[in-house]
Amino acid sequence: MNRYFLAALFALALAGPVPAQSGFRTSDPLESALRAVDRGLDYLYTTQTDDGGWVSPGYGKTTAVPALAALAFMARGHVPGQGPYADCLERATAYLLANAADNGLIASGTAPPMYQHGLATLALAELYGMTRRPDIRQRLEAAVGLIVRTQNDAGGWRYQPVKADADMSVTVMQIVALKAAMNAGIKVPQSSIALGVKYVKASACKKGGFGYTPGAGPGIGASPAGTLALQMCGEYDAPEVLAGLEYQAKQPIQYGGSMFFYATYYAAQGMNQAGGIYWLDWMPKMRAILLSKQAADGSWPAENDSSAKSAGLPFSTAIASLVLAIDCHYLPIYQR
Repeated sequence: MNRYFLAALFALALAGPVPAQSGFRTSDPLESALRAVDRGLDYLYTTQTDDGGWVSPGYGKTTAVPALAALAFMARGHVPGQGPYADCLERATAYLLANAADNGLIASGTAPPMYQHGLATLALAELYGMTRRPDIRQRLEAAVGLIVRTQNDAGGWRYQPVKADADMSVTVMQIVALKAAMNAGIKVPQSSIALGVKYVKASACKKGGFGYTPGAGPGIGASPAGTLALQMCGEYDAPEVLAGLEYQAKQPIQYGGSMFFYATYYAAQGMNQAGGIYWLDWMPKMRAILLSKQAADGSWPAENDSSAKSAGLPFSTAIASLVLAIDCHYLPIYQR
């Protein structure tokens, strides 16, 4: 049975047609986290524009925020066409489809196109897996095709949809998007995955972590990104992954610092994929910090994270909501 179908059934059984506040119940910390997520989703719901996008102060309307927001709603158990946020998910989906070009690129606004494209492709893969809508599949296949065509000879990707240089921050987004598309039944050349793995491993640092580019020292965002990229490709026990997890476990959590939200987005997934002591030690600390920083309106302020500040409160709120909802394991991409 299709894993997306199972995830959707499980989500409906728990969330049902009632508001999310009366849904999932487990331990007190998780319950508190999910209530915070519900407030975050309410914030996203009330700030969405009529065309399905969200406004970023530094970039205008991008496809990255609708993608992350859609993922956040689905991560909490809200599925397309069902429940109190059905219209919000439909508008976000419509925005992604409306901003998909004939060459496959899904981007809008002024943020680097391939950042947006990777997140948008990931969101469409998860949406297609749950809906099997032909219009989503058509755009998803085109988006995958663009990723495959623009991979450079070293195995990575950069800001623009062309074969040029590469960096870890853009590369991980394309790898995760390709794996999500594969999970949804879209054909992806195995050679693209293998070449991507080669690039990520070339960026591994001897003492743990990953560089922004091969040969660079461990980066705040690049290290969790590289770790997750290899995990998504089945390299769970690769020495680079184990060293990356050890590196990440030693890093202090500094809310609102440089690259905090980007790094946390990948660190949470990587630690969750690893499980065991990594997750049990890291996640309670992260959960406590995020719960203490949520604003009264349900958003998460970016503070000194300049990249998140430019992307806007919907961006940081969607990421914080995704991190706090990861224990639900509704999204297939969150499952090992």
